[in-house]
Amino acid sequence: MSTRKLSKGALFISPHPDDAFWGCGGTACLLAKKGVICNFFILSKGECGGSPSARERESILAAKILGVNLEFGGFKDTRISHGRELIDAIAERLLAQ
Repeated sequence: MSTRKLSKGALFISPHPDDAFWGCGGTACLLAKKGVICNFFILSKGECGGSPSARERESILAAKILGVNLEFGGFKDTRISHGRELIDAIAERLLAQ
């Protein structure tokens, strides 16, 4: 049993940048304005659907506008499997909250 104190932050996990910002951006922005620390963990840069560098730049700008933290997971678009690597990456972010 862990004695770790849970924070009041929010973690948004998404396979691609557009999923996170379009799908959760409004909620994250509202929470951030209320003082909740919001963290976006984007698994890939969505390189199969466009330029990864452009998507990264757009994501950084969107995160600043919304007032959220942003981290890319480094997974390859369309190659994200439900295995140990993904579980460990998500668990690490949850424990860091």
